[in-house]
Amino acid sequence: MPASDNGKYNALTVYIILIVVVACALVIGGIAFYDGEPQRPGQTSPHALDQTQ
Repeated sequence: MPASDNGKYNALTVYIILIVVVACALVIGGIAFYDGEPQRPGQTSPHALDQTQ
């Protein structure tokens, strides 16, 4: 029984670590995306605005 419990805890820790890493990557990616948009206003946002307007 302890072996199966250890396997469950190891799987839980792996999933938790993956979730934390993905969450951090999303946060960093979002910050970089929002910081990069105002600095480079010539690639994607003007096209989207032109299509909507």
